[in-house]
Amino acid sequence: MAVLIVQTSSAQDDWTDSFKWREIGPTATGGRVTDIAVFPDNEHHILVASAAGGLWETTNNGTTWNCIFENEGTITIGDVAIDPSNSSNIWIGSGEANNQRSSLWGDGVYKSTDGGKTWTNMGLKDSQHIGRVVVHPTNGDTVFVAALGNLYSASPERGLFKTSDGGKTWNKVLFVNNDVGVVDVIVDPKNPDNVIAASYERRRRAWDFDGAGPGSAIYRSTDGGESFEKVTDGLPSGEIGRIGLDYFAKDPSVVYATVSNQNPAPAGQANQQQRGRPPRDGAPGVLLTQDQGDQGDQDAMPDDQLPEEPTDDTEIKTTLGFSIDLSTSQPTIKDVARNGVAQRAGMRNGDVVVSAGGIDGSQAKQISRFFADAKSSDRITIVVKRDGAEQTMSLTPPPTRPQRARQIGGEVYRSDDGGS
Repeated sequence: MAVLIVQTSSAQDDWTDSFKWREIGPTATGGRVTDIAVFPDNEHHILVASAAGGLWETTNNGTTWNCIFENEGTITIGDVAIDPSNSSNIWIGSGEANNQRSSLWGDGVYKSTDGGKTWTNMGLKDSQHIGRVVVHPTNGDTVFVAALGNLYSASPERGLFKTSDGGKTWNKVLFVNNDVGVVDVIVDPKNPDNVIAASYERRRRAWDFDGAGPGSAIYRSTDGGESFEKVTDGLPSGEIGRIGLDYFAKDPSVVYATVSNQNPAPAGQANQQQRGRPPRDGAPGVLLTQDQGDQGDQDAMPDDQLPEEPTDDTEIKTTLGFSIDLSTSQPTIKDVARNGVAQRAGMRNGDVVVSAGGIDGSQAKQISRFFADAKSSDRITIVVKRDGAEQTMSLTPPPTRPQRARQIGGEVYRSDDGGS
């Protein structure tokens, strides 16, 4: 005998009312922002491109938003560009340029001639991931597209592409090889014959990611992007990752390049690099050049001399899951990481440092060097004061990850001669 139980609507409502809903996904992956473009004739009119959520528009400085790119062949966007000479023309490079396993591929370049109301695919459908789209400052028919190609395998559909007829035809004007794409390109706003592009060697695998190689470099053109030559003066080589480029708007002879330098750190210098110090022998691997990368030069220092601590330091960052605030009258613990080494030992935000490794808490420079040189085998004793009482804690720095073969650092370089 079969029994059919029918639940009334009111009973069902009571059952669901007892639940407290919580978000379990998807994560913010699709909503991450990949680019922002502001209309040159109206600063309150803004476009925001997303990794997997289309293109969003606001005409009232962000008070309200509308999605204007959601019915095309893709909704993943790497870059968006507004024609400087005609803001009704908008270009989209589809396919996120970041290196996540969740990064979706696109199907080429899209163009709108009515301010985003309608869109037309203009080709380069196999480029998959586009890092930058740049429109000529005075001729909207000339457009450059930096294409990265397939994230997981070799592909000839990568490099720098140029159109001179509004996207009807494309020419590949810069190509390194099937493993190296182009991630960024800039055009001199005052002299469009000057074009600078950044190539990027990368390969994503299901279990890891290789984001550096000798193919990553900077190239410069002085004939409007018809031909390019590699720029090497003052720049690192070898295991180089992603490069970002930009002109200084008021003076395009000044060019900035952010470089992900992943060359191995020289022996004994990893801790210095974590503190943003230049290597002692001037080799690549610093986090930030001291002179903003002027011509790419980096000051060298003797092997037996540690650099002086900046006199205006207000913070010490450690590898133990906390920082020390030096801006107060007494060095104070802050940014204690949840479930980190320090928190598990009982450390709390607001603890006053009495001593660390036997060094008095008032000796900021010595303590900074002490933490920077700490090894994973060390046992560090820290005495803090909380509510008037002293507490002693014993911490061990976390071990380094042996599978990470490179010291990852970021550098900023500057050129005062247009990038030559």
